[in-house]
Amino acid sequence: MTHGDHWAAIDPDHERLIEEMLSIVGTKGRVVGRSNTVVEDGERQWESEVVGLRYPADPLGFLGLVVARDGRREMWTAFPHAEGRSRSTLIVERIEPEGNGIEAVIHVGMPDAGGFSVSDPLYFLDKDHLEEGREAAFRLSAVAYGLRKCEPVSLTGGPLFEMLREEYLEENPDRDPAEVTAIPISVAGTACLFPEEDADAQVMFRVDEVYTFDCGRPVTRLSGVVMRSGEDRELRIDVYASAPALDGYVPRVGDDVQAVVWMQGVLDR
Repeated sequence: MTHGDHWAAIDPDHERLIEEMLSIVGTKGRVVGRSNTVVEDGERQWESEVVGLRYPADPLGFLGLVVARDGRREMWTAFPHAEGRSRSTLIVERIEPEGNGIEAVIHVGMPDAGGFSVSDPLYFLDKDHLEEGREAAFRLSAVAYGLRKCEPVSLTGGPLFEMLREEYLEENPDRDPAEVTAIPISVAGTACLFPEEDADAQVMFRVDEVYTFDCGRPVTRLSGVVMRSGEDRELRIDVYASAPALDGYVPRVGDDVQAVVWMQGVLDR
């Protein structure tokens, strides 16, 4: 996915949203940090001070990264920036800088639970504190492209169906095997994170907190655990879903939900 897709996750008319927000970010945005770094434009490299501007101050805002080029300052890139509140210690497996040199995808892992990727929107600030093969404390969040309540799942074929069907018939010997054509599977309390490309992922989790606010567009923050490890560690994230991403669904505490998301992670410093 591209930043155009990330803006569209907040408002399908993303060009209008970008036009609306860029000027506001540039004039009213709060400075979240500045750092000297090497910037690239595909043709050359140069060292520049990079300044991050964020607006509004809500849990989800819009971040613009400003660089100096040829004697003037330009907003180099901008995208939704989601605040993460829970601290997670992860292993930095690989750092994959973006072409502009000021953003990066960080491939991370949790012991006994597999790996996934996050986009670091503050990489220009974090880069000197990240080292492959070392642990780092992150604050994780996600922007949902789409989010819905989990529906009951029934298996009607395959090896798992056959195994569960056999167990069911052993426990219910009076049932006619020919009548057992589907086995229901409960997803209640499921915590899953399935990585995709470019810091995207599919997640399933039970909602333990819901908060709705307006950052220029109505957005709902849902919090929950998306991964558990064998060391009794939990990976908790805040997922931000716009009204279009929810598509009429009104989330409630205790719901089990699934979503396709853009994962973000910044160092907890």
